[in-house]
Amino acid sequence: MNRERIVDEIVTLVTEVEEGNEDALKALIHLKGIEKILADSISQIKEAAVTEAKKYEAKEFELEGAKVQVKEGAARFSYKHIPQWNTLDDKRKLIEEAAKNRYKNPSLLVADESGEEIPMAKCTYDKESIAITLKNY
Repeated sequence: MNRERIVDEIVTLVTEVEEGNEDALKALIHLKGIEKILADSISQIKEAAVTEAKKYEAKEFELEGAKVQVKEGAARFSYKHIPQWNTLDDKRKLIEEAAKNRYKNPSLLVADESGEEIPMAKCTYDKESIAITLKNY
C-alpha cells in the first residue's frame, strides 16, 4: 500500500472542493466511504496488532515513524445494580425533565418534592451537521 498516493488523492479531492471544482456533498460521501472502510479494517486487525505489539516487551516503543504504546484496558464501573443509586438516578431524571419542560415553557413553575422551585435548564446547540448513511461501501 502506498500511503503517499492515498494521501495525495485525498488532499487533491479536498483542494478541488475548496476551489469549487468538485461537488462538496459528493466528495463528503466519498470520504465517508473511505472512513468506513478504514474503520472496519482497523477493527478487523486491532486485536492482532495488540498481540504483535506485546512481542516488543516494552510498554512504549517507536516503529515505522510512530510511537506505539501498549495500554492496559480501562476500568469501567457500573452502579445500576445498586438500589440507592437507581433511586437517586430516577430523581435526577425527574429533575432534568422538569427543568427541560420549564425551559420549553418559561411561565411554568415547577417544584421538587420538598416544594423547592426547579430552575429552567440551560440549553446550547451544536453546529448544524449532515448525516450520511452509506449503502455501497
